[in-house]
Amino acid sequence: MLRRRTCLKPTCPMLVLCLSVLMILLPLVGQARAITTPTVMQANSSNSVSKSIFYWNFNNGDATGWIPIIGWNSETQQPQYPIACKVVNGQYSLTTCESLYRLHNFTDLIFSAQVQVVQAATEPIWGIGFRINPASPAYASIVAVTGDPYTLAQGYFFEFVGSSAYLYSCQATCTALASASPNVNPFATNILTIVAAGSSITGFVNGVKVISVTDPTFSQGRISLFSIPNGCSASGCSAVTSNFDNVVAIST
Repeated sequence: MLRRRTCLKPTCPMLVLCLSVLMILLPLVGQARAITTPTVMQANSSNSVSKSIFYWNFNNGDATGWIPIIGWNSETQQPQYPIACKVVNGQYSLTTCESLYRLHNFTDLIFSAQVQVVQAATEPIWGIGFRINPASPAYASIVAVTGDPYTLAQGYFFEFVGSSAYLYSCQATCTALASASPNVNPFATNILTIVAAGSSITGFVNGVKVISVTDPTFSQGRISLFSIPNGCSASGCSAVTSNFDNVVAIST
């Protein structure tokens, strides 16, 4: 494998904030080349608590801060390097790659990304990660080989295996906290959204809630985007390409 190893509804103010931010950001899509990456703003909710808002539309060709994770192929017991992770035609195109935004640590957040699988030689795994932390000490020997502290990272992963949705919590092993079977076409454009408030985690696809759990394991960490195959072989990993756009992360 490349990465895997052998609740409550959001409050109304949070939803209002998210919708308000999206209403602000969507008109900016047509002004892409005037926007730095990310666009970071401050917004105030009704209780006057400041919110940090990160927005990437990638139209200026910049993905500063997004750094691919070096994976681990358990079949070969060797590092698995991403095939490609780059901005193409104003989208962040990931081919057998998980990319981590390493410049900011998030606690409670609303995290949303537009994603479309565009090519898959095998069953694709695609989605977003949040509260991502360096690997468990159990993988110290692997991290020493790859040189990347986020190889086999710990954290939460809201992902689709084909068209089935899962929320994983990964430490030394990964546990599926919840699963769902929404009617989603991975080769269409989909919007994935996570609302994490304390131990409450809710996942939405195209505005529809599909997963809701309570889990206190991880309270903070980085965010990630990923597009990987469901398993690798001794000859390597198949190509799975997904395009990400209009990525929004709001520290709540």
